[in-house]
Amino acid sequence: MRAQYNFGHLWCALCVAVLFSCGTVLVAWSAETLVYRVSTDKTYEDVMEDLSFSISSNNYRQTSRNAIGHAIQERGAPNFEEATVVHFCNLELARKLLEVSRDYLIHMPCRVVIWEAENQVFLEAKLVPDLGKANETVLVDQINDTLIKILNQATERWTAENKLNQ
Repeated sequence: MRAQYNFGHLWCALCVAVLFSCGTVLVAWSAETLVYRVSTDKTYEDVMEDLSFSISSNNYRQTSRNAIGHAIQERGAPNFEEATVVHFCNLELARKLLEVSRDYLIHMPCRVVIWEAENQVFLEAKLVPDLGKANETVLVDQINDTLIKILNQATERWTAENKLNQ
């Protein structure tokens, strides 16, 4: 069986950029992909720590972390910038969404990519698309709102007080 691909929708992608005090937000939309991106001048290590904290404080569980940049460094490119993929999931929301349609399984678990470039740390998440299934919109919106919140929290300048208030 030969796979067929439709790349026509890629040409009609819509991008909107908005500046926030914590960095730049880029939302790109196409028929299949909705991406949310933020950046910060915090250190990579601080962003990773705050991302882990934000994931757990929003009732998600980190399922894996792939340190791709580090692996490339170990393979002989010691100056390669950090790049990591973090997977995480809220099992109750996943169950509810999969009860609506198994078509959502391809979008699980949630993932965020983190990388360094030009003295900035970038975080990007692929948001869950609305597949037009009955009873899904509220769940999809809830998951996407939480993904955006997690990325924003990871790029904020934290103090002991706002960590306690989360």
